[in-house]
Amino acid sequence: MAVRVTGPATTTVGSCRSVRAVGRRLRRTWPQRLVIGFGVVLAFACVGSAMALWWANQQISRLHRVVLVHAPVTNTLPVATPPGSPLSDVTTGGRPVGATNFLFTGSDSRSCIDPSSPYAGAFLGDGTAGARSDTIMVFHVDPTSAQAAILSFPRDLWVPIAGTPRKDRINSAFDPDDPSRLVQTIETNFGIHIDHFVGVDFCAFKTMVDAVGGIRIPFAYPTRDTHTGLDITEPGCIKMTGDEALAYVRSRYYQYQTPDGRWHDDGTSDYGRIARQQDFVRRVLQRALDRGATNPGVAKQLLDIAVSNNVHVDADLTLSDLLQLGHKLKNLDTSAIQRYRLEGRDTVIGGADVIIPNLTTPTNQAILSLFRGETTNAVLPPTTDATPAAPGQPAGPVPPANPAGIYPPDDPTCR
Repeated sequence: MAVRVTGPATTTVGSCRSVRAVGRRLRRTWPQRLVIGFGVVLAFACVGSAMALWWANQQISRLHRVVLVHAPVTNTLPVATPPGSPLSDVTTGGRPVGATNFLFTGSDSRSCIDPSSPYAGAFLGDGTAGARSDTIMVFHVDPTSAQAAILSFPRDLWVPIAGTPRKDRINSAFDPDDPSRLVQTIETNFGIHIDHFVGVDFCAFKTMVDAVGGIRIPFAYPTRDTHTGLDITEPGCIKMTGDEALAYVRSRYYQYQTPDGRWHDDGTSDYGRIARQQDFVRRVLQRALDRGATNPGVAKQLLDIAVSNNVHVDADLTLSDLLQLGHKLKNLDTSAIQRYRLEGRDTVIGGADVIIPNLTTPTNQAILSLFRGETTNAVLPPTTDATPAAPGQPAGPVPPANPAGIYPPDDPTCR
């Protein structure tokens, strides 16, 4: 009997020990729990990322798409190769893989303008209806050199218009719903291949400036433009929101007041405006990066604005292109963005003020070689035109570019 009693008891005790041992072996340690928790979070993150990508694709598909038809030939204007340069007359086919050119246009559509606004002059101008090309610039991004550059085409540049037998101002080639003629005009005359197109009108410009919290501009003197309503009464770092910012970048009758109370004109007209526009674009980009433009939340807001304000983009621009561009710009030093304009000779044709480009000058040759992708840096001859802001203001180093007129200095504290 003792054996019978002892046997089951021993077995029972042994069984209980076995169960407890198994229980202890199945209990997860903290490191195991952390791994499982991380896996769950990662799974949700993957789902969230997939949904974000799906949403971004949906938004991009809703953008106003235009088809680009490129020029069959390039460089019909005479181009001389600078002495010692490895360049010859180039075509877009010689452009290295990786460098990307975005054509940006700003049009003066007046659909969202309040005539009672103090800045209405910046938008309504002479009251002409419809959309006209107000800004034409190429944004060049080269990942191999981690550099970016902006080239502006004065809207009065007198060139052969692609697909027509006529010469005219370059902005006459612009059509917001069909930018191909403008693209072909740039490619044909200057040998610069356009990869992508982005067209922004006044409404989108104002909303985007407000979306990034406004843009700060350093003014050395009181500044005004009675045509656009711009009125900066005191010098300093001034924060500009949508309407005022547009009055600033559109200013062609820019004046500044020196301490003696006298008002002075920026006699360069469109050249000065180009320099201020390029500086403003650089500041917008820096502000967007500061606000986290590569962050999904901020990117969503900007995409919403683009969709709701009818921003035009080319049909080939994909989410992958935008993600790659964002990656390229993420660590970009915007103060190092090189800013250029095509130079030419001022004259009058048919009673209109125009600019005749001379592509044989060393300056234009150096600029074109950069935007064609043949070089990674435009080495311009010495110039005295790059004097920032206004007479009497402390000048920094002369930038490796050719801006002209009155434009803000590089002040890293004003951003």
